[in-house]
Amino acid sequence: MHFYLGIDPGRRGGLALIDEHKNLIYIEPMPLLSDGYNYILIYEMIEKLPDNTTILLELKPGVMDKSASPTTSFGFHCGALYGICINHNTHIISPKTWKTEFEVFRNYKETRPDMKLRSIHAAEKVFNRTFKKNEDGMAEALLIAEYGRRQKL
Repeated sequence: MHFYLGIDPGRRGGLALIDEHKNLIYIEPMPLLSDGYNYILIYEMIEKLPDNTTILLELKPGVMDKSASPTTSFGFHCGALYGICINHNTHIISPKTWKTEFEVFRNYKETRPDMKLRSIHAAEKVFNRTFKKNEDGMAEALLIAEYGRRQKL
């Protein structure tokens, strides 16, 4: 049996594990502490994965409308996640790649919340599961894992 772990790295992101038959094993919000990310918990989750797991880590390109400080902080976070995953079968996936698969790429006339809502609707359709409005990161992690499953990564 093969497994796929999708990681949406944002503060409102998530981690979702599915098997090769699209069964949901678990879905969790991104582990946080009061002052940042809980890398110890993330490490423990990754180390408990079955050996035959493919990890798909979403890596966003630089954000044009953000200042340098948040962009640098997010880059550090993505690097830390990649370091945690490095000893596993890990693929870096751009948002454009997996969002094209599910037709949730951003229409530049829509707002960010509308785009996130489309990700939620896509995950609900693919997995027949309901998400709350603030669970867009977990929905996207699930879609990232499903992208890996469909591509047989």
